[in-house]
Amino acid sequence: TTASPEKGDAKEMKGFYDKMLYLPYPDYPSRLMLWRRCIAAQLALAPASAHRDLPDDFDLSTLAHVSEGFSAGAICATVKKTLTQRRVERLDKRPHQESEFLNSLAQEAAKNQLSYANDHAVFRDFTG
Repeated sequence: TTASPEKGDAKEMKGFYDKMLYLPYPDYPSRLMLWRRCIAAQLALAPASAHRDLPDDFDLSTLAHVSEGFSAGAICATVKKTLTQRRVERLDKRPHQESEFLNSLAQEAAKNQLSYANDHAVFRDFTG
């Protein structure tokens, strides 16, 4: 197994695999759902006495827009990195804001060093 199958011989791999699956990056509605569910999952880790709901004025739409080109895993990793157990316990004292997620999202982008366009081009070249 490898983390970069595009570096292997494509002809040999095509003969080995019966089918190839293309899993595209999430679209806007999918990203909106991912943000909502990942944040809800992290908030569920809060103690019973803590505030567990997203505020009504929390702008998930903006987060879904700025996370275009990010994988579902990168979005969930961003939420986990931002909403730590300690941060969730302190939500009553300082409610979370959308801007808190941007730094972690930028770190995910820097860590992967690939953009959606680059990933898509590599996939097209690999599948021929």
